[in-house]
Amino acid sequence: MVESGSLISIEGRLAGAHDPDDTVIVFRDGVFAGMSTAAAKFGIPLSLAPGQESPEAIVRVFLLNQQNTTAQEFTYPQPCTPGWLFAPPANWRGTNCQYIADTPLQMTADGYRGALDFGLIDTQQFMGPGWAFEASNVSWATSYQSVLNIPLPLDLSRLQLTARVKPFLAPPERIAQNVYLLANGEQLASWRLDSDEMTDITWHVPAAVLGKNPGTLQLKFLTPDSISPQSLGQGDDLRKLSLAVARLELFGEKE
Repeated sequence: MVESGSLISIEGRLAGAHDPDDTVIVFRDGVFAGMSTAAAKFGIPLSLAPGQESPEAIVRVFLLNQQNTTAQEFTYPQPCTPGWLFAPPANWRGTNCQYIADTPLQMTADGYRGALDFGLIDTQQFMGPGWAFEASNVSWATSYQSVLNIPLPLDLSRLQLTARVKPFLAPPERIAQNVYLLANGEQLASWRLDSDEMTDITWHVPAAVLGKNPGTLQLKFLTPDSISPQSLGQGDDLRKLSLAVARLELFGEKE
């Protein structure tokens, strides 16, 4: 059993030979859980309430390509529970199971405060698919969808977040990056970023959205304008870049 603000994240890659650009869509218990490419890993967060055992997860994966659509389905019986040896299914490779116990928020006189520095290795534990950690002062969003899974205290009534970001721009092909922000599956904000400087973007997560996934906040940055420097003739970097993120600050109000 676990304390509040706990999170299990199962990550994997599809086995077998696939076109690296084929699309992978993942559902957990019939609910959309993420999208990636066949060459990239994908993750499924399993948030836990206080005293709850790790739940069974029914995972369905669809692989989309130009020829056909194939589906794979498998079940995880209570992954990552203490004393249970985690055995990945045969149709995944490179699977790992990560347990995050602590929220980055600390209680203060006026609520909760915390921050994630994207150049520090400790922040990697909150990163799902779609990130490239570089052990510098930023990490890059490197897919059309980049995911953060952040454990939270259960007595939050509202959360404000501010991210310091810089878009990947390459005029004339990319003069701006459009960013759509989803929190626990709800779109809460969008921005058009066209400045080649670090910029602060702020959004709020109301109680109704926090209540959809108590104890965990899943953030998805959707970036349809991601593009690789290599495709623009700017070197050999094949990653689809959209945002460099330096820091995420969180301020939460208590109930």
